[in-house]
Amino acid sequence: MEAHFKELIQKLEEVKDSLQKQIQGVDEKMCGMQSQINVFVNRIEKVEADYKLINKEVELFKTRIDGLQSYNRANNVILNNMMECNNLNTQELEIKVLNFLKDIIKVDVSLNDINFIRRIGRNSLEKKPILIKFVSFRKKIEVLRLAKNLKGSSVSLSENYSNEIRQSRRLLLPFLYKARSIQCKAFLRQDKLIINDKRFYIEQLQQLEQEDKLSTLTSGASGTSEVGESDAEVRASQKSNRVLRQRTGQGRIDGKNKCDPILKWLDFRAAFDCIDRRVLMYKLLNYGVSSKFVKVIRKLYEKTRASIWTKESLSMSFETNMGVKALFSSAGEFKASGRALCVAKS
Repeated sequence: MEAHFKELIQKLEEVKDSLQKQIQGVDEKMCGMQSQINVFVNRIEKVEADYKLINKEVELFKTRIDGLQSYNRANNVILNNMMECNNLNTQELEIKVLNFLKDIIKVDVSLNDINFIRRIGRNSLEKKPILIKFVSFRKKIEVLRLAKNLKGSSVSLSENYSNEIRQSRRLLLPFLYKARSIQCKAFLRQDKLIINDKRFYIEQLQQLEQEDKLSTLTSGASGTSEVGESDAEVRASQKSNRVLRQRTGQGRIDGKNKCDPILKWLDFRAAFDCIDRRVLMYKLLNYGVSSKFVKVIRKLYEKTRASIWTKESLSMSFETNMGVKALFSSAGEFKASGRALCVAKS
């Protein structure tokens, strides 16, 4: 029995030694693999560093190429919708374009002021655009300034922008029209929109527009149970919110104190008398204001009345349901200027 037990212990020892050897071999292999992994990691890090460096160089070369292209196009203009020019040779085309510039645009120009004239675009076009490259940038600006003489005709003059800039300008047009609709000074300058001397790129405008849509959706999806309003009141409030944005979007701008027309399209000078109070309650809830505090504010604005104070007298009071309360330190300046002062009463 004892001999059998000793034999069993001996076999277990042999198994233990064998396992230890195997574990040691695995550890050695792991160490070898770890060293190889470290080599690959170092190589990958080097490749990433080289990739970043190459990207910077590519961006630098791209900027330089764009600059060279802009410089190459600086003296160019494109004449669009010119009649009966597709079948003319180079000399005939130069004479026709030169006569057009002199007789229609009324610019003093000669062939010495022009580097070359050629047709561009696809051959399938009936009226291929004509590229005119002037010798001097000053002469090109003079021609563009006199392009107003083409008003009312189908022929037009334009800058020779690259395809990327043309695409950006096409996307900027809706924002340009929107800015001009609220009487803002707005115009395009290459791939930028200038509004009231502020520069905006298309990416900035699209992001601001998306944020405005998101805020509209969140205001429409806010809960109504906390303020105790019906679905009809919710729809009326959302409609009032849209009317508010349309009303304030027109922005009374006097040229001295201009609001930012892109960020929110809001004229804060009309805020006190046109804010819908139901919309105000929704906004407070959206910003995390306690429902109890919102109820207190609602109670504060229940059955409010106001009077108009002019130079002569104080009018009869009337009930109000729009606007917010405002405190004034003195009414003397309002009376002195002849403007009416609205006095709110609870």
